[in-house]
Order: sequence, then structure tokens, then C-alpha cells
Amino acid sequence: MKITDVKIRFVEGVVPPDMLVLDMYMRNTVHYIPVNNHYNPSSNPFARPSGAAAGTPNKKVDAFLYIETDEGITGVAGPIMNVNTIGPMIKNSFSTFLIGEDPLNTERIWDYLYRRDLYNHAGINIMAISICDFALWDIKCKKAGLPLWQMIGGATQVSMPAYANCVGNAYKKDGSGYDLDEVARMTDWCVKNGFTGSKWYPHRGPADGNKGIQELYELYKVIRDVGGPDFKLLLDVWSAWDVDYTLKAAKKLAELDFYWIEEPLLPNNIDGYEKLGKHSPISISAGENIVTRWNAEKYLEKDALDFYQPDPAWCGGISECLKMMALIAMRNKRIALHAYCVPVCAQLTAIYTANVCPISEYLLYISPSGQFFYKNPIVPKDGNLYLPSDPGIGLDIDESKVINSWFME
Repeated sequence: MKITDVKIRFVEGVVPPDMLVLDMYMRNTVHYIPVNNHYNPSSNPFARPSGAAAGTPNKKVDAFLYIETDEGITGVAGPIMNVNTIGPMIKNSFSTFLIGEDPLNTERIWDYLYRRDLYNHAGINIMAISICDFALWDIKCKKAGLPLWQMIGGATQVSMPAYANCVGNAYKKDGSGYDLDEVARMTDWCVKNGFTGSKWYPHRGPADGNKGIQELYELYKVIRDVGGPDFKLLLDVWSAWDVDYTLKAAKKLAELDFYWIEEPLLPNNIDGYEKLGKHSPISISAGENIVTRWNAEKYLEKDALDFYQPDPAWCGGISECLKMMALIAMRNKRIALHAYCVPVCAQLTAIYTANVCPISEYLLYISPSGQFFYKNPIVPKDGNLYLPSDPGIGLDIDESKVINSWFME
């Protein structure tokens, strides 16, 4: 089998009026929240658009990678984030190597693409490698007639409990914080729909001192009261705090029986994470910005985290994420994949037992939009994710949703 062509296809469709319009290809940078700010629905890139009233068409455009072969099997992967940068990189640079290669040789291809730029082993380059690796695995699975989870070893979990990522929900329009009544309603909805917990984001930081911590405590006190004693509380700081403030907040929030505090520090502050790991009364998670096995090993050597959260779409693809997960599991640490691409994350999670991969992420605003064009999106049922049965990695496009499409020139 040989690769004959590499294409970037843009697809346009109209999403339901109540769905967030999130064009992944439009996001050309990753924005971290300021220390004393939070997502504000008036400017938040994840917030519902002002035109999303009932009956108003919402056009959405996403980009997908197509790797074609001489056997008529095409690998499909996407949506491609940062496609304005990644697209030309793949089409104009990677393709000169990919065309003519055997797509089943994923290790050879990964090694070449990684070595081709020894000065750029993170960010856009790794994301481009990741999306190519996705498409190659799609070819391998389709060639074998198997879904990804069977191709990589079979499932130890047939259903995986999911928590609700509530980013963009219940935040006051004036930017002053959360509407606690709406938080209570959202929590009740999560419980009734079977989610095992929910994740929210802080709107205060170190400059707010004890007042900020108290406001955060009041937010999660509502969630604990409504969710009950078994409902998991998760906090995603999005790299906005420092070590001292995190420890101070953790001491207070521990009273509510927290599941984890996620990414309190900037990526690669391994010494800071090591200190948190030793002194925080709440488990610390991070990893969506940890790319490749070599960076994961740096954290593991210092026992810096309780939960590791690599994202297969950002860390080097399925090939690399499998290696990272093996390293993490070997050190008896837990894994909760960052879920940019729900179908792939669910299938990678399924091959490990629940003590290694105990929980999955589902973003209430973002995951439906990110999966809009998929033929078979994975949507929680009674708060659980279930495995697909079709051959491939699960990212094929439902052409009935496409009203227009074109290829990158």
C-alpha cells in the first residue's frame, strides 16, 4: 500500500440553532486566562454567538486531513486546529515525504516527521504530526476492518464514566463572577444526566487573596450541596496561579472533598508541580501541554502529578500518546486524557482498566460542535461514553451535513 495524495478539505454546514458555533480552524492561538480573569461570555471564544437565536442559521466551517492510498482507503482526521498554519505545513512540507510511503509504517513516518525539525519539538509542529498520525491510524484500522480500540489491544472498559466540563456556563455577563443559581441548575442537570462530576474555572487569582479563595469555595459549595457526596468536583485553573496561591486555595477547598485541581501552574514549571505534589491536600492534574514521552518522563521522574492529561491530538498523535500512557501507567499514576477529539480519547481510554483511566472528559459547549461533522459522534449516554463499532478511528464525515466544501490549494 502506498500514499498517493495528501489533502486538506474544508467543509461547511449549518448547525442547530441551540448549538455553539465553534470553528476549530479559526483558532490560530491558544489563549491562557489572565491571573485575575475568567472566560467572559461577551468575549469568550467558547461562548454562544449573539446570532444563535432560535431559527437563526449558524454556519460552521471545519478542516479535515485526507490521506489517500492506492488501495482506495482514505484516512480522515480533524477538525484541524490552527489549520491556517498546520495545513500548509502538512500539504507543502510533510506531503513531499508522505507521498509514496506505506501508511501502515506509522513508526517510521512518525520518526521522520519528528526528526525533520530538531528545533521545534512542541506546539504547531507536534500538532501537525499528531493529525497526520491520526489519519494514518485511520488507514490502518480500515485496512484491518477494525475500530481503533480493537486495533490497539481491545477494551478493558466497555463504558467510561464522564465528567461535564462546564466552561462557558453560568458566568455573569458583567464579568463579576458566577450566577450561583444557574450553577445549581447546571449541577442538577449534570446529576440527572448521569455525569460523575463537573469541572469549572476560577475567576479570581493570587491578587484577590483570601476573598478570591472564599468566592471559589462558595461556588463549589453550591456544586457539592446540589451534586451530593459522590459527585466529583474538578477545578481547571488553566495555568493562571502560582504555587503559594494554589496551596492556600487547596487547603480551603479540601474541605469540600475535591477530585483534582487542574493546571494551576504554567506548563513546564515542573519544580512547582513537584512542590504541589508533595504538599497539596488535593490531587493535582495537568498534561494537555505535555508533548511526547520525553517531556512526560520529566514529570514522572519528579513524581509531580497525580493525574496525567495528555491530548492525543496535541502530544504527538495516537502513536505517541500510547507510549506516554504506558509510561504513566507503569509509574502507577492515573490518566484522564484531555479530550479535544472525543472518539479517539474514548478508545484510548478503553484499553486501560478503570484504576488507570478512571474518568473521561466531555465539554458541554465544545464537544458537540467539535464533533458536528462526524458520521458517528460519541455522545454521553447516562453520563457514560461507549465505544464505536465501525472500522477506523471514528472521524469520518457525515456528508449529509455538508452544504459546501473545498480543498486547500
